[in-house]
Amino acid sequence: MVDSGKNNYKITFLQAGEIPHIGVMSISAVLKEHGFSTDVFSIELEKRNIVENMLRLKPDVIGCSTTSVGVKSVMRVVTAIKR
Repeated sequence: MVDSGKNNYKITFLQAGEIPHIGVMSISAVLKEHGFSTDVFSIELEKRNIVENMLRLKPDVIGCSTTSVGVKSVMRVVTAIKR
């Protein structure tokens, strides 16, 4: 069970596609209700400096959401983040 108190976890979501993924948005909203800090980045909308912008937030967890069409784009960003 998630503690409803304020915590220090920062969770960043990465998604492929210009249309927000309802699943990611729902998870983000529930996490925020439970005191987590969340941000959502779209590869297509954030085109420049996405890796730097994500890492600047110093997230504890990065979650990814994509369809099979966006796998290569997501993997490029994830590989750059891991470096």
